[in-house]
Amino acid sequence: MNGLKLLTCTALLSFIFSNAQVSSSSSGRVNNITTDFSFAIDDGQYNRPLLRTGWLSGIGDYLYLKHGGANTDTYTYGLRISDGYGLDFGSNNFATSFLKVKINGNVGIGTNAPMTKLHVLDQGSGGTASGTTPTNGIVMGGSGTGGVLNMGINASGLFYSWIQSRHKASANFYNLALNPHGGKVGIGTTNPDSKLTVKGKIHAEEVKVDLSVPGPDYVFKEDYNLRSLEEVQNYIKEFGHLPNIPSAKEMEANGIQLGEMNMKLLEKIEELTLYTLEQEKKIEQLEREVEKNKNQDLRISKLEKLLIN
Repeated sequence: MNGLKLLTCTALLSFIFSNAQVSSSSSGRVNNITTDFSFAIDDGQYNRPLLRTGWLSGIGDYLYLKHGGANTDTYTYGLRISDGYGLDFGSNNFATSFLKVKINGNVGIGTNAPMTKLHVLDQGSGGTASGTTPTNGIVMGGSGTGGVLNMGINASGLFYSWIQSRHKASANFYNLALNPHGGKVGIGTTNPDSKLTVKGKIHAEEVKVDLSVPGPDYVFKEDYNLRSLEEVQNYIKEFGHLPNIPSAKEMEANGIQLGEMNMKLLEKIEELTLYTLEQEKKIEQLEREVEKNKNQDLRISKLEKLLIN
């Protein structure tokens, strides 16, 4: 087997060099000579260099593997390895970089100036998608046919970044969108209409809501217009719900603002407290009157007995 591999490699190299032309620059460099030099192998037919190696000032040793047009040293795409540039795979004489590994270990995809260990730049722009609409950005997924994660940046007009999940096999997007246009987040929906839109149930240990309406302590102020129970009864008969509370039809159509509704409910609780305190006063007054009547009845009973005797 090893003999077969050696024979195959020998035959391949013989074919390359028998059909290729070798050339070097007139300023050939040997050992420690510091002038620029290059050594090239072309395809032997169209005079287009396939491999070039040499040394350039400011770059150091380099090796190019290239593919391009005939009778020109420019190329369509190629691979470059050098002391100064690291490793490049790009096009248009490396003006466009597909993949770059710098000598400091930073890796760039779509950029020739990676700033971190992995720097990905999409030259296009796009936003979150629904259904099978394609998007620009990064796709992460496994080897199976399950879910993948899309990440991208919209770089035109209104700038924003986004994260969205989708099914790999069907290309259908799951109902999850993080930071799409406007900084909104959707769970269970791809069209969030608020900073966080959830279509479904939320399970949490605690929820804190900042108030945009005043707390209803105004109910306990002396100038508060507390309706009488008779007025409340008449309002319920006419409208079918409590004053300052939306009807069931309105809540079903528009939903409720949690902070605002809690304050309205607290307002009703505080009004109930005032009604209860008022009724307590009336009950105490009635109890005093009952006790007074009992004493009067007792005195009358004693007087009747005296008159009879």
